[in-house]
Amino acid sequence: MGKPIPLSSTFFFQNIAFGKIDGIPPLVGHKNFRRKSGTRAEQKEKKYRETQYRKIFFRDHCTLPLMKDVPVLYEDTDILVINKPCGIPVQGGAGISVCITDILARQTGSPVFPVHRLDRDTAGILLVARNAAMASRLTRAVGSKDVIKRYTAICAGKPPRVEGCITLPVGKGRDRKPAETTYRLLEAVDGYSLLQAELGTGRTHQIRIHFASVDCPILADDKYGDFPLNRRVRRDHDIRKLQLAATEIVLPPGFGIPERFSIPLPPHMADCAAVLGFQPR
Repeated sequence: MGKPIPLSSTFFFQNIAFGKIDGIPPLVGHKNFRRKSGTRAEQKEKKYRETQYRKIFFRDHCTLPLMKDVPVLYEDTDILVINKPCGIPVQGGAGISVCITDILARQTGSPVFPVHRLDRDTAGILLVARNAAMASRLTRAVGSKDVIKRYTAICAGKPPRVEGCITLPVGKGRDRKPAETTYRLLEAVDGYSLLQAELGTGRTHQIRIHFASVDCPILADDKYGDFPLNRRVRRDHDIRKLQLAATEIVLPPGFGIPERFSIPLPPHMADCAAVLGFQPR
């Protein structure tokens, strides 16, 4: 895979916009490119530049080998079900050079519409619509809890019960919102647990926060995890990636596609499970 191109404002204007990189024509003067002015709009301007770069560059010059294809579990004219790799954000933003929507737009030749999110470092099954009408239908289904999403995590420690429900609100201050995660212990080995989680709500980082709240932090979680343990397993077992994946999704009837999709543990989690002594089925 090619080296991602950084998208800082300085790099953008000094190198990309003015055509100082071999093989990439200048964007200044392109019919779809304008430079905004005004210091009060600095952050908006930066985002605008990056967005315009993505739209123009990946549309006109998508043959540059910056991105690998994303594994597709199912595809028709309306829906994609993909197996998202760990480490790639779903959508673009400031400072993001490669994202799932850009890869899929190149891969399929048309815009795509993700209908739910996975964290950058979470691997697994992601639903993507191929048109606005299907995006609306799927978004409603996900929002009404008609779509069941199950995750698998490798955690430190052991939960208080074999099965349970965590209802700790998620967020900060006035932004705290109700959240619900049900879990089931699949296997426990030498101070580590293999857990299945099912979302009742879809808050940001919900599973990571909830498992940490019951003293079962997910391995290699650099935000809510056990940092000394993370350093130890990285040193002893080379476990570096977040041990969380969306491994099953169940859709309601009516979409004309298979209602259940599941995947095995992604390679980085399968390696972790093996080195810690788990035997996932």
